[in-house]
Amino acid sequence: GEDSVRIVEGRVSRGSGAAATNFKIRGADSLIAEKMGLPPLHPGTLNVHTETEFPFGDQCDAFIPESEYNGREWIKLKRCRIRGVRCILVRPKDHERVGKFKHRIEIMSPYALRKRLDLAEGDKLEVELEGDEDWWNAPEPV
Repeated sequence: GEDSVRIVEGRVSRGSGAAATNFKIRGADSLIAEKMGLPPLHPGTLNVHTETEFPFGDQCDAFIPESEYNGREWIKLKRCRIRGVRCILVRPKDHERVGKFKHRIEIMSPYALRKRLDLAEGDKLEVELEGDEDWWNAPEPV
């Protein structure tokens, strides 16, 4: 349960808007939802700037290979929860190598997270990762 959960702290930050377009064009958002067992995703990502570097590492819950995406890059996916809401941490291959992305987490969800969680630029946020099935399947807040 809760004891296996890892918490990463960060702040809500503005993204470039590229993810919304990139994922939609290539149908990656429906692929991501399908692989993670979630309803259709809200377009775009919530960007979180982390206090410390956030290496994604090899551990992920699902993986989209180049052949299923754009032929050039893969996407690693990890389950996470923010304030009890199920989300997906998305890490494209490019982001593993580029310095400016080492402090960035991109999150997708079936909801417009800024609205659902009433988030503004610069708000502090805790992202829960690596919990077990009970943690993932716990009911979401209403």
